[in-house]
Amino acid sequence: MIGSFIALLNKNLNYSMNGNKAYTAIEVFEIQNNYIRCTIPFEREVIAQIDSKNVGLNVGLNVGLNKTERKVIELLIKSPSITANELSVQIGVTKRTIERSFKTLQEKKLIERIGSKRDGNWIVVK
Repeated sequence: MIGSFIALLNKNLNYSMNGNKAYTAIEVFEIQNNYIRCTIPFEREVIAQIDSKNVGLNVGLNVGLNKTERKVIELLIKSPSITANELSVQIGVTKRTIERSFKTLQEKKLIERIGSKRDGNWIVVK
């Protein structure tokens, strides 16, 4: 049964990237008594493109954040001493929306306030 599976895959599997190498099922699948392992080959060009985009950082930072929270973090990184009023003007939302974003981001432990309300700064923790 496994032999016919491999034959069927070999017949239908014509995996190639950018017209380069076509892979056979024997190269892609490793079959043992108790498991089947599938290895999906990547061309070096594709891996280089993925590595150069810093995907993990962006995904990790943006998970569970709304558009306003993402923009607040982006602006706090550029200017830690920015005020809620200045943020509201730059983002185009109310000051109260910014204050709610501050609270949510603090609860998620993404930002911290260092110093007093008047003279302090925001620090992006993650």
